[in-house]
Amino acid sequence: MPTNMSLCSLFPKKSLRRQRRFDLANKGLIALAQTVMLALPVMAQQAPRATAPTIPTAQAPAKFSLLSTNPRSSALSQNVTASAPTVPSAASIITPSVASNLAAIVNGALVINVGNLPNGVYHVTGNFLNTNNLTFVSTNSNVHSATLSVTGSIFNPVGASISTLIPTGYSNAVTNLNLALIAQAGIFNAGSIVSAGSLSMTAPVIANIHPSSIGASGAAPVMQAMTGNLTMQTSTLLNQGTIAAAMGNVNVANLTNSLAINALGGTFNASNGVINIGTQNLTDQLNLQMLGGDFISQALNLTA
Repeated sequence: MPTNMSLCSLFPKKSLRRQRRFDLANKGLIALAQTVMLALPVMAQQAPRATAPTIPTAQAPAKFSLLSTNPRSSALSQNVTASAPTVPSAASIITPSVASNLAAIVNGALVINVGNLPNGVYHVTGNFLNTNNLTFVSTNSNVHSATLSVTGSIFNPVGASISTLIPTGYSNAVTNLNLALIAQAGIFNAGSIVSAGSLSMTAPVIANIHPSSIGASGAAPVMQAMTGNLTMQTSTLLNQGTIAAAMGNVNVANLTNSLAINALGGTFNASNGVINIGTQNLTDQLNLQMLGGDFISQALNLTA
């Protein structure tokens, strides 16, 4: 068995037609990433400062809508000249190799056992492109979190998934494994990112991108924590799908003194908890800008 296995080479070849569609969708995802990184900070400067809606006293989850018109058509502004971090071209995105003692194929998905990694952290130098279904597990009772940490961006295209849901054949795996994604440039999702436990994401730009925005067809993108909180720390957030915590809270915090959120066509759902947006440090002065979105929760807290 080879000492390293490519994420691409582990899977059967797709038909040429399907591969072309996948490649085109990838190029669209990267192009939109470039636009997102340029457009959202400018959009945020033009958007009105958000004010907290009246919070009902009933215990049933309430739905708060900041704006519901033109769900995706006005998600990005045009003729943007602001500077932004560089997003790599498709040719520069690499598919990392995985040591054979860490990985296995289960029902067509790549399974990485982070229980064999120090602190459960899988490091990638450069950009990470997930080409299929990626599942993290831990068979080490001392490792309760899986972390994917990259020095570039994380790209999860249409039809791809990243999860910590236990696959077949891992009855000894840690249940409710937490998932953390850390990227120095951005996290761009057009598929699904699901954690069996809590889900945390940290990057200057986080984008939950609907396939139609990149010229592809498919279900709306999902970022979800099944049993814990979903926490994001970012400066720029685009949500055209669903960001949800099934049993906990949704927390969106700032990386810098500015936080811009464009959620036209998107939903934040914490029906069994609360949604917290903004700084957790009351001494900070945060420039919080929000545009659009539906917020389903017991309470919506905006702090700036």
